[in-house]
Amino acid sequence: MTGGPAFICSGVQFLDGEGVIQIGTKICSPPPLCENDGEINCMANTSYAAAGVAGAADKIIAGQSLGGVSGNVSLPAAAKVLTGTSFGVIFDCSQFVVQLL
Repeated sequence: MTGGPAFICSGVQFLDGEGVIQIGTKICSPPPLCENDGEINCMANTSYAAAGVAGAADKIIAGQSLGGVSGNVSLPAAAKVLTGTSFGVIFDCSQFVVQLL
């Protein structure tokens, strides 16, 4: 199977089935820029960047979306949060030793 210049983007050089250098003539255009959250078949840009979405739902607040992923994190009402209690990750660096090799 061989492809002629009509199948190759304009200006792109290629070797045809007989080893002859050809230049493509097909009018190719890039995909449109992404304009909406979660859009596909478009080109990422500064307003709508590409995103790794694996596991993202657990990091996005419910009712919000990022990269087409809806969040599922619910926060308690302020009156339901205990006062005087530490929450989050606590890491004690006092016993941490660095050894340079």
